[in-house]
Amino acid sequence: MTTGKFLYEPAAAVVCCLLAVSASAGDGALEKLLAEGTLAKTRNPVPASFLLGEGEKHLTADQRATALGQLRDGLKAQINVMRMLGEQTTGAMNSEEVQKQMDYAKKNTGTGSMLKSMLGMSPPPPQTNAQKMQQEIKAAMMDPWVRGIEAAHALVKAGDAQAAGNFYYNCLQMMQSDWVPSACVDGIVDMGPRRGSLLLNWMLDNADTVSIASSGFAPPPPAPKHGKAGPPPAVIELRVAALEGLGALAAPGGLEGDARETAITKVLAYSSGNDNEPYFKGVALGLGRSRDQRAIDPLRKLAKDSRKDVRLAAWRGLAVAFHDDAATKALRSELGAGDLQDELNAAQILFEVGDEAALNWAVETIGHRRTSDAKQADIRPQIVRSLVGLGGDKARPTLERALAAGTGNDWLEAWVRVALLELGDQSQFGAVQSALAKQDWSLDPRGIRSIWRAIRPILQAVAQTMISGGVAAPSAVDQIRKAVQVIGNFAEGERGRYLASADDRKAATARLRWQTADALAVAHPQGAVAVLTKLLDDEVPAVRLSAAKALASLDSPEALEGIATAFGRDYGDESGISRTAEVRGALLRAAVIRFPQDARLKKLLAVGASDPDAGVRFIALVGLRPAA
Repeated sequence: MTTGKFLYEPAAAVVCCLLAVSASAGDGALEKLLAEGTLAKTRNPVPASFLLGEGEKHLTADQRATALGQLRDGLKAQINVMRMLGEQTTGAMNSEEVQKQMDYAKKNTGTGSMLKSMLGMSPPPPQTNAQKMQQEIKAAMMDPWVRGIEAAHALVKAGDAQAAGNFYYNCLQMMQSDWVPSACVDGIVDMGPRRGSLLLNWMLDNADTVSIASSGFAPPPPAPKHGKAGPPPAVIELRVAALEGLGALAAPGGLEGDARETAITKVLAYSSGNDNEPYFKGVALGLGRSRDQRAIDPLRKLAKDSRKDVRLAAWRGLAVAFHDDAATKALRSELGAGDLQDELNAAQILFEVGDEAALNWAVETIGHRRTSDAKQADIRPQIVRSLVGLGGDKARPTLERALAAGTGNDWLEAWVRVALLELGDQSQFGAVQSALAKQDWSLDPRGIRSIWRAIRPILQAVAQTMISGGVAAPSAVDQIRKAVQVIGNFAEGERGRYLASADDRKAATARLRWQTADALAVAHPQGAVAVLTKLLDDEVPAVRLSAAKALASLDSPEALEGIATAFGRDYGDESGISRTAEVRGALLRAAVIRFPQDARLKKLLAVGASDPDAGVRFIALVGLRPAA
């Protein structure tokens, strides 16, 4: 496959003709699109978000109603559970390792093959990389849900919170990945205090009877070796999510009065008792997010639980929400305890409170040279990214200290420089540019691939750092952040997929390039557009996606040229379904928000008006219209 290729390159004459189309002709194209009902068939969730945001003012009331009705139907089809399960199966069967086994079976069945087998003449079956197969299948199973979460967000804006709630309810039970619960809980909380609490209370009170386990859809839990059987996993997922979500809604700015008191009381009621033990993690997460003083004593009890995930959730609530000294000391005791993943988990919580001991541990660990017989995954790259997430006055000096002390290999040094650039150190730009061309990295054992296998594919909009100056007002910055969210989610999912199969050196190169794109979106140094435009031609789809997202995030006028280039690129597919339409829609939407008066925008919209995807055409045709 030729990567980064143009899907089409319209001649200048065609563009000029499109620009010459009268307003009435443009209206005619829009009316035709709406009359055909094509929007109801699009898989693209971006047009709905566009319509409900900046596009609404360009349409008449009748046009808005027609478009919204069609787009709502399309969104509902996108989150249809049976359809998504079918896409999961197709994606899993199309994974590379599964295909190898299927091809072998196809070639070695039948009478002739059986005879060859009996005579010992059959070729040996292909060797299976079990870990790679598991990662590929997991990524394929995840894809439809990544797309569905974007559709669910749009449905909430479109006034159909019930359909979105059904999606989150199903996602919690059917997607067994670490990132799923928090992504779904945050989606439910974003529905608003009233609607969110209705769904969460229903899930908590009725999990035993409404889960897929009660319908016989899910396999029963294994019989216990001792004592009575616990609740099925689907029931646990629902209640844990409901408890966390109710705690989050009870935080300041959420539920008020009796509704808030009811939420806190319900979460507290699950904080003790043997029957409630399966739900203690949800209790700890919810109580921590509530910031209610009544949570402190129950959290201290949960911090002594025998299960590591419960203790960690309780420690986090105590340390972050209530600045509890005992919890902070307990977390510090995990640093240097031997299990690197446990150390990282503790350090990430301590970073949130700016703990000096954890910051010193970070400097020491980043500079620690790994031996050739290292058995555990390398946590150093993730420490660097966790510090970037911390931001503020403590992260940058910590990384500067780590860089001065030495990182042990040239890839990790470049990785730290990218992080410093993202934190505002413009002097790192030259070194980062040089690193982008490098591929012969010196790497440590079990360094790149292992730690990044657990990439979180859903970005939390509230956690993304965006620029606030330049030509964009704060409200526009927030709109841009949401507009490019779908590209970021596609990029994160594609990153995990790529790292599941790439060798260490290719993984190192790709990882540095897509992280550089993320950094340039935040730091926006002079020359960033040129670098990002070049990254649009990278052979790795995750890098191209990251570059497109970064270009859409920049507020400099020259970024529009980069967006126009990005519009013509291919961004790969998920389970055989191209994601290019969604990326193009997001690029157009970002350009409309950021550069509404730029003459070059008209040219880009004219190209979009002939796009194969109805959703992209809709955004372009609406964007070409003056405000109604």
